[in-house]
Amino acid sequence: MQLSSEKVCAKCKVSKTFIDFYKNRSTADGYQAYCKPCKNLIDKKPRTDEVRAKDRKRYKRRIATPEGKAKLFAASTRYKQSTHGKLAAWTRYLQKAYLIDATTYMQLLELQNGRCAICKIKPDNQRLHIDHDHKTGKIRGLLCGKCNRAIGLLNESLELFDAARKYLEFENEAISQIIKDDLGERNSA
Repeated sequence: MQLSSEKVCAKCKVSKTFIDFYKNRSTADGYQAYCKPCKNLIDKKPRTDEVRAKDRKRYKRRIATPEGKAKLFAASTRYKQSTHGKLAAWTRYLQKAYLIDATTYMQLLELQNGRCAICKIKPDNQRLHIDHDHKTGKIRGLLCGKCNRAIGLLNESLELFDAARKYLEFENEAISQIIKDDLGERNSA
């Protein structure tokens, strides 16, 4: 059995090579039914209310049975767990939460050499968090999870950051003496 290297477009009825078709893993041959030019024309047409109503009816028919609901749920779950689904959810999140797209995020990441803006650590397999001013919404940079949480836990307050810095620099003699005395008592007992 010899496989054909051509396919007939379902719209224009012209035989074309597989290069002229978009890929589609859900079909038997792995390609769309329409050639690229026909598919592009179809995609450019605005969806009418009539088309939307037909789609809604078809969807309602599918979810009317428990088997249909289970199939739709399984397909939805598979998509959400796929690489493409996760990327799509992430790009929607970027747009909704920060009004940026994935390209802008990648530019910020490149600007910081893929490292946290504070500790300069390059995370292994996690994305850096988008640090932003909660009052203005202005993006300040990309941070690792620890640095992002630290800023949040200190309420983005410069006074608290300064107090924390002073605390780390300061060695309290009175506290040191209490600890020494306590350790001395334990060791002698």
